[in-house]
Amino acid sequence: GQNNDHNKAAALTQLARVRREKGEFDKAKPLLLQAYNLLTAKGTTEPIAAQIVAIDNLATCCKEMGDYAEAVKYYRQAVVLQGKVSDATPEAKAARLTNLALALVASGDTTESEGLLTNSVQLMEQQYGKDSDKIAPALSNLAEVYRIENRFTDAEPTLIRTLEIRKKALGATDPTVGETTSDLGVLYKQMGKDSDSLKFFEAAV
Repeated sequence: GQNNDHNKAAALTQLARVRREKGEFDKAKPLLLQAYNLLTAKGTTEPIAAQIVAIDNLATCCKEMGDYAEAVKYYRQAVVLQGKVSDATPEAKAARLTNLALALVASGDTTESEGLLTNSVQLMEQQYGKDSDKIAPALSNLAEVYRIENRFTDAEPTLIRTLEIRKKALGATDPTVGETTSDLGVLYKQMGKDSDSLKFFEAAV
């Protein structure tokens, strides 16, 4: 029955977590695939949220194994399912889009991921406002895509905005402020602005 499937899927997921923690992704994946099949079977009464978690677990394991095409396939399913949740928060929608975008980036596709991450930023702004540190990770991801594409004039203001939000919300000593400062140093180095790069690297220490 459904309850049986739910319990079996939960046990499989727990076992897979142990395997993943040991780095045994090849042993974790079939377990997660089994859990996914149980929870997303035709006629299932399993809540969509639980199905999304099962898909996310499987996709993340594929990503950890370096199988980005497979990860992208499952993350796309999660985005579709999330769209069926009528009362989903903007943050929940943004999380699905971000997962898919980062898997696409890892597979070498920055074109689609840019649109997804832009959408994620907008969704997070919708929920938390434009100055919340909650939107900083989404901005940072978007800046990284711009940097990979050598679109420095887009990456620079996006990273500066990330840094300003984090400084204001978390204080100058927060580790994420140091990380963002360092990211700016890397960006300026790439842009050939060595003096600016050095200034940010020194500030990050």
